[in-house]
Amino acid sequence: MTRYSTDLSQAEEVTDFREATEKFEKAVLELALAKSRYNQRQTAKALNLSYDQLRHTLKKHDLLG
Repeated sequence: MTRYSTDLSQAEEVTDFREATEKFEKAVLELALAKSRYNQRQTAKALNLSYDQLRHTLKKHDLLG
């Protein structure tokens, strides 16, 4: 998986930690899904999640098609 920069100089101003982490989590899911060509089992494996954990997280972010 891609490493993310810790350089926050170009990041948006964070005023709500939970909102920021939700946005980041959704972005990681979208990237991982695209890399696996939307194969959920491969995505779960790449993110070190169980298939059920991935499905729950996709539902939480309204990414379940």
